[in-house]
Order: sequence, then structure tokens, then C-alpha cells
Amino acid sequence: MSKHTSYGKRFQAQGAKTVLPRYERIAILKKEGRLDKDSRKITGLPKTRT
Repeated sequence: MSKHTSYGKRFQAQGAKTVLPRYERIAILKKEGRLDKDSRKITGLPKTRT
């Protein structure tokens, strides 16, 4: 049985990040003024563009 071609490629080209960590999303929302300070929900942050 042969290996799939995607295995073993350690040095693949790094693309642009498509998902931001929570702390980066919060920082962007604060800068844009879109963060609701009254709501302290853990989930449901608005989406941001990268």
C-alpha cells in the first residue's frame, strides 16, 4: 500500500492566516469600536476580516 502524497511534506508553503485567535479578534473589534462592552458572553463574537 502506498502513502498519500500529502504525508511527509514538512516544509509546505505557508499561506495567509484565515482564522484569528480570540485575543486578536477582540483587539480588532476594540480598535474598530464594534465590541459591545455591556455583553460579556464567551461565545458569539462578531466576525472580523483578516
